[in-house]
Amino acid sequence: MKEQRPPVVRVEGLSVSRDGHSVLDDISFEVAPGEFAGICGPNGAGKTTLLKTLLGSLKPDTGEVVVLGVAPGHQLDEGIGYVPQRNSVPANFPALVRDIVAMGRLRRRGWRHRLRTSPADREADRENLARVGIDSLADRPIGQLSGGEQRRVVLAQALCASTRLLILDEPTVGLDLPAEQAFYRLCRKLQAELGLSVIAVSHDLVALAGEADRLLCINRRMHVHGHPDEVVHSHALKEAYACEFDFLRGEIDHHGRHGPGH
Repeated sequence: MKEQRPPVVRVEGLSVSRDGHSVLDDISFEVAPGEFAGICGPNGAGKTTLLKTLLGSLKPDTGEVVVLGVAPGHQLDEGIGYVPQRNSVPANFPALVRDIVAMGRLRRRGWRHRLRTSPADREADRENLARVGIDSLADRPIGQLSGGEQRRVVLAQALCASTRLLILDEPTVGLDLPAEQAFYRLCRKLQAELGLSVIAVSHDLVALAGEADRLLCINRRMHVHGHPDEVVHSHALKEAYACEFDFLRGEIDHHGRHGPGH
């Protein structure tokens, strides 16, 4: 019998308050090795709070969180690849692409360590730039790149931190539809090649339904989770999205879901 690997992320009974207000209430789920989990919900549902708790920057009121075998905030053998919400980069911002990517090693080693550059480090940087298809842009200032190219730079930086777990917070906000689709196709490719586990958070249910292996819909509490086809046709989704539901459902039915290779 094949040995079952432990989950990459395990959350049980998680509740989080901020400024005296309950933001998350009794959230439980697991993310398996190599799984693409999409976390959706309307604006203000607590999605970013959930990510910050997984990353260790917020402490739960109650519940248990285990990421890569340890509680958040404890030292990991390997870091977490994190792609934050998009911030616009001024055109005159002087940092080169290769320098931005190299900063991913600081997340892996800890921010108190200096950025030591060895031949192995430089090779890892080149390898991750090639993985995301922008190795030819290594010596360009990041501010001169398109929005889609900048997202790939941050993705390469995240891969320098971890090739086991990527956490993406609204990764395609500000991108047009072709760039958004290309970004998710790239994430799927990396998932298959590296055995990555991916957690992508978005309020865009339509995009996640087309990409994720499993969807979790939250709005303070867990409303529904499972295969995307099951989730988008669940009555619980209407409760989570309230008046947005009919529009979203129509968009999904119109566009249809597509598999990892599309």
